[in-house]
Amino acid sequence: LVTATDRTALRDAAARAGIPIVTASSPLGPEDDVAGAAAALGYPLVVHGTTARASVPVAGASALPSAVTATRAAIAR
Repeated sequence: LVTATDRTALRDAAARAGIPIVTASSPLGPEDDVAGAAAALGYPLVVHGTTARASVPVAGASALPSAVTATRAAIAR
Protein backbone atom coordinates (compact mmCIF):
# COMPACT_ATOMS: atom_id res chain seq x y z
CA LEU A 1 0.00 0.00 0.00
CA VAL A 2 1.36 3.41 -0.97
CA THR A 3 0.67 6.37 1.27
CA ALA A 4 -0.64 9.49 -0.42
CA THR A 5 2.06 11.62 1.21
CA ASP A 6 4.87 10.05 -0.85
CA ARG A 7 4.30 11.66 -4.24
CA THR A 8 7.02 9.71 -6.05
CA ALA A 9 5.73 6.34 -4.87
CA LEU A 10 2.16 7.41 -5.62
CA ARG A 11 3.05 8.43 -9.20
CA ASP A 12 4.94 5.18 -9.73
CA ALA A 13 2.03 3.11 -8.43
CA ALA A 14 -0.45 4.99 -10.63
CA ALA A 15 1.72 4.48 -13.71
CA ARG A 16 2.03 0.74 -12.99
CA ALA A 17 -1.75 0.55 -12.66
CA GLY A 18 -2.20 2.24 -16.04
CA ILE A 19 -3.64 5.45 -14.59
CA PRO A 20 -2.75 8.50 -16.71
CA ILE A 21 -0.40 10.92 -14.96
CA VAL A 22 0.74 14.42 -15.88
CA THR A 23 4.23 15.09 -17.17
CA ALA A 24 6.72 15.67 -14.38
CA SER A 25 10.43 15.59 -13.70
CA SER A 26 12.02 13.02 -11.48
CA PRO A 27 12.66 14.25 -7.93
CA LEU A 28 15.27 17.01 -7.87
CA GLY A 29 17.73 17.73 -5.09
CA PRO A 30 19.57 20.92 -4.15
CA GLU A 31 22.40 20.10 -6.56
CA ASP A 32 20.09 19.49 -9.54
CA ASP A 33 19.29 21.95 -12.33
CA VAL A 34 15.79 22.98 -11.27
CA ALA A 35 15.62 25.80 -13.83
CA GLY A 36 16.62 23.42 -16.63
CA ALA A 37 13.99 20.87 -15.59
CA ALA A 38 11.34 23.60 -15.41
CA ALA A 39 12.29 24.93 -18.85
CA ALA A 40 12.08 21.40 -20.28
CA LEU A 41 8.60 20.91 -18.80
CA GLY A 42 7.36 24.38 -19.73
CA TYR A 43 5.37 26.97 -17.79
CA PRO A 44 3.02 27.21 -16.01
CA LEU A 45 3.97 24.39 -13.65
CA VAL A 46 3.68 23.40 -10.02
CA VAL A 47 6.66 22.80 -7.73
CA HIS A 48 5.87 19.88 -5.41
CA GLY A 49 7.84 18.43 -2.57
CA THR A 50 8.09 14.66 -2.40
CA THR A 51 5.69 14.85 0.53
CA ALA A 52 2.25 16.44 0.51
CA ARG A 53 3.39 19.42 2.56
CA ALA A 54 4.22 21.70 -0.34
CA SER A 55 2.67 22.63 -3.66
CA VAL A 56 3.52 25.99 -5.21
CA PRO A 57 2.19 27.14 -8.61
CA VAL A 58 4.73 28.86 -10.87
CA ALA A 59 3.58 31.07 -13.76
CA GLY A 60 7.02 31.76 -15.20
CA ALA A 61 10.77 31.49 -14.72
CA SER A 62 11.01 34.61 -12.55
CA ALA A 63 8.78 32.97 -9.89
CA LEU A 64 10.71 29.68 -9.81
CA PRO A 65 13.41 30.55 -7.22
CA SER A 66 10.89 31.67 -4.59
CA ALA A 67 8.69 28.61 -5.28
CA VAL A 68 11.66 26.27 -4.78
CA THR A 69 12.64 28.08 -1.57
CA ALA A 70 9.07 27.89 -0.23
CA THR A 71 8.79 24.20 -1.10
CA ARG A 72 12.09 23.32 0.55
CA ALA A 73 11.11 25.30 3.67
CA ALA A 74 7.77 23.45 3.90
CA ILE A 75 9.51 20.09 3.59
CA ALA A 76 11.99 21.01 6.34
CA ARG A 77 9.18 21.75 8.84
